[in-house]
Amino acid sequence: MQIARSERFQQALTHNDGDNARQVALATTFFALAVFIIIVFYTVNRILKPLHAASQAAASITPGNLHTRLSTRGMPSELLPMINALNAALERLAVGYHVQQEFLAAVAHELKTPLALMQGTIELGDSPDRAMLMADIDGMSRQVQQLLQLAECSEAHNYTMAPTDAAVVVRDAIAKLARLAQSRGVTFATPQLTSPCPIRADRGALYILLRNLLENAIQHAPWGSRVEVAMTAYGLSVRDHGPGIRAQDLPMLFRRYWRGI
Repeated sequence: MQIARSERFQQALTHNDGDNARQVALATTFFALAVFIIIVFYTVNRILKPLHAASQAAASITPGNLHTRLSTRGMPSELLPMINALNAALERLAVGYHVQQEFLAAVAHELKTPLALMQGTIELGDSPDRAMLMADIDGMSRQVQQLLQLAECSEAHNYTMAPTDAAVVVRDAIAKLARLAQSRGVTFATPQLTSPCPIRADRGALYILLRNLLENAIQHAPWGSRVEVAMTAYGLSVRDHGPGIRAQDLPMLFRRYWRGI
């Protein structure tokens, strides 16, 4: 094996003071740093551009356009969970705002007619319709109470879920409506609720639900009939022996404030 080297090249490297090497190293470093800064600026700007557009879209959302949602088009995959979470929050806000608007509209609609009737009756002075006036007042008080309960039940944070004995709640609701049932000749039957029926529920909300169902059943049950409250595999059921709901009215059953003929 033969190895050769240049003595002159070796001497040049040995006697070189390193100025050229330092200059080359500095120039290379500055060039690399400049390229790195340009790349970082371009990358960050490209990543933040969709986020800036999303922030502008979020700033433009007002109560008049609550259905606007932030676009995920062109968003980096790292930002998609945050954008989706914001859209979900906007959806919950829109639902809450819509519920409150419906509540205000329902209050105005439900109270307008009885207030007008009361005003007319009072303006007549000594009117023989005192019983009708008292009935209007009772009806309006009941509507106000139901609307307030509806406003409370529309917000999930108002519920306190805990183990609850459904049988006790049913008995409390029946006791509250005993006089109304007696005046209409209706009796209650709770064959399956003689023993404890533990369920997980909000006790106050369950009581309001049962009282409304029982009151509605009493009002539509024939004289001398029974209203049955039972616990099934699907939950609590309230059954009366009235005329029932017409087939054409079934799609309207869960529409708020709708009333059948």
